[in-house]
Amino acid sequence: MANLGHTRLAVLSLFALLSLGVAGIGQARKNPRPASTPTPIATPTPGPVTVPEASSAPHKRNVRPDGKISAPVPATFVGTHLFLFERPGFLVPRLVIEHDDAGKGKTSFDRDGSGGTISDPIELSTNTIAGIAAVLKRMAFLDSTENYQYTNDMPQMGTNTFTLKSGGRARTVTYNWTTNADAKFLIDEYRRIGNEAVWRFELALARENQPLQTPKLLRALESYIKRNEISDPPHILPLLKEVAVDERFPLIARNSAAKLIKQIEKSAK
Repeated sequence: MANLGHTRLAVLSLFALLSLGVAGIGQARKNPRPASTPTPIATPTPGPVTVPEASSAPHKRNVRPDGKISAPVPATFVGTHLFLFERPGFLVPRLVIEHDDAGKGKTSFDRDGSGGTISDPIELSTNTIAGIAAVLKRMAFLDSTENYQYTNDMPQMGTNTFTLKSGGRARTVTYNWTTNADAKFLIDEYRRIGNEAVWRFELALARENQPLQTPKLLRALESYIKRNEISDPPHILPLLKEVAVDERFPLIARNSAAKLIKQIEKSAK
């Protein structure tokens, strides 16, 4: 009996030891793993950012465009005729026309808002040159000492200055209003030449920058011609023929040019 009790005690002791071992194993499994320290990721230091410059579209300016319509070929000339018109406050406050006996020369004018003087070569028509020569001959211009200025000064009309050089001689006259028919024709004729020069510039400018303005310019030209304010209308026919077929102009402008061509050709017959 004593041996049996010892045996039971040994068995119980063994069982207790085994239970403790199993519990220790389970407890060990329940212990969480230590958190792994994440590998640091290098953050790049931001460098300077290059911002492309904004491309600004060129501002449309009221200056001569690169493209020209029927631009006369520049010609070498020795000026013998010089006309100057000045009137502050006008759309064209200053106009200069200089040419030789054959009509080759240049026009220069200041236009309100243009920001500078605009110059272009010109070649006057045979009819225009003949008309100027005839009136100067009737006036015996170089030999005359007549004062063409009207008794009453009229500066609001603008000041006209004309100089003629020939054979080493020269004469200059200045007047703003006159009752002398030939002297009046002279300044009116040069103003008509100036009207065409300024109109050509405005048309070229509108074609490049504001094509929708060209019908208005064609109507202005028609009005000039009706009021006899263009020196020699047939002289402008080559330009009008270009406008009539140039698809850069609105259809209404091309039709207006075609209409003017017919009117001028009919009047010239």
